[in-house]
This record gives sequence, structure tokens and C-alpha cells, in this order.
Amino acid sequence: MNLHYSECGHRLTQKYFRPIAQHYRGALEGVLDADLEVAKRVLETLVEAARPLPGWDAQGTT
Repeated sequence: MNLHYSECGHRLTQKYFRPIAQHYRGALEGVLDADLEVAKRVLETLVEAARPLPGWDAQGTT
């Protein structure tokens, strides 16, 4: 049974994730590491800001 899941995961990687990674690698090839680090910090900040505040439910009410 584990082998079946492993094979499915491998096929998914080959068909879906590898082409996406290759596309992103090509698109980001000329971007400087410092610029990527700034973009990473911005994305992390946005993700953190999107998290609900403690004590709030999914609708944003207390």
C-alpha cells in the first residue's frame, strides 16, 4: 500500500510540480538574491497579517 502512494506522489511531482518549478526558475533567473529576500519578507508579512487575531472567529467578529 505504501508503494502505491509513493508512485502516485512521484507521478504528481512529475506532471504538476516540476513544470511549475521550471517556470519559476526561469522567471526568477535574473533576480538578485537581495531582491528575492525583500520579496520573501514582504510575503511573510502579508501572510502574517492575514491570520485572524486571537479571540476572533472566522467571520472576524468577537
